[in-house]
Amino acid sequence: MLANRVESRFEEWKQQGLEQGREKGLQQGLQHGELSGRAALLEKLLRLKFNGLDNSIIQRLHSTNAEELDLWAERVLFAHTLEEVIQ
Repeated sequence: MLANRVESRFEEWKQQGLEQGREKGLQQGLQHGELSGRAALLEKLLRLKFNGLDNSIIQRLHSTNAEELDLWAERVLFAHTLEEVIQ
């Protein structure tokens, strides 16, 4: 009887842990997808404005954080050179 209750509690905790893990994984996946989309859009804007990009710039775009991407997206509107955007 006690063993059954302990086993039942263990299963409940196990399920709760699995659900929390799934939710966290889903949230992280959504955040990664959003960041990837921002980088892709900024890459397109930079290509259109400055006629092409080096691979090092593309790698930098896709490995930076959201705050930096937002800053670069604002700068692209007024910059005359690529360096002014990503400084």
